[in-house]
Amino acid sequence: MRSRSALSLVCLLLGTHTTLLPQSSTGTFTGLVSDATGAVIAGAKITARNINTGESVETISSDTGNYVIVGLRVGSYELTANVAGFKSWVRGPVALSSNDNV
Repeated sequence: MRSRSALSLVCLLLGTHTTLLPQSSTGTFTGLVSDATGAVIAGAKITARNINTGESVETISSDTGNYVIVGLRVGSYELTANVAGFKSWVRGPVALSSNDNV
C-alpha cells in the first residue's frame, strides 16, 4: 500500500510539472507586401512598434515580398511598411497574443 501511494504521488507530481511549464510569451507577424495590382514588393522596410513600450523591430521584405518578425512580446503593435515610390502603409493597433502568428 505504501509503495502504491508513493507511485501515485510521483505520477501526480510529474503530471503537475508538465502543466506548470512556462508558455511562450511571444508572437510573430508574417505578411506579404504587394501593390494595388498584386505585384509583390521586395525591399520594403517593415516596422513593428509595441504601442505600450515604444520598442520597435524592423525587417526587410524578401525578393518574393514576404516578411517575418519573430519573438515579439505580447502586446498591441503598430505595423508600418515603407518603400521608395509608395505611400507609407500603417496599421494598428494590432493585438499580438502568446504564440500568435498574425
